Amino acid sequence: DVEVNPAATRLHTAAAEMLRARGDLEGACAHTRAALDLDPDFAGAWSNLGSLLLDLGRNGEAETALRRGMTARRQTGAEQRFLLTNLGRAL
Repeated sequence: DVEVNPAATRLHTAAAEMLRARGDLEGACAHTRAALDLDPDFAGAWSNLGSLLLDLGRNGEAETALRRGMTARRQTGAEQRFLLTNLGRAL
């Protein structure tokens, strides 16, 4: 679906989730970054990117992504909690 509609943020997010489930963390990061290129205020995607980077052992990059997510204009309460939890993991 992403190949047909590459400008769909939610499709990139779904592709990232599927790749993560398959163990392809780098591929999941690429799709999450694509979603963020389309919508930089998608706090949940910043949290997901931070979590992926943590799983890859890239804590500094994860911290940067998570701090960026905390400045996103649109955040749900759950997204804020996940950002803070993952930031705690990064630190």
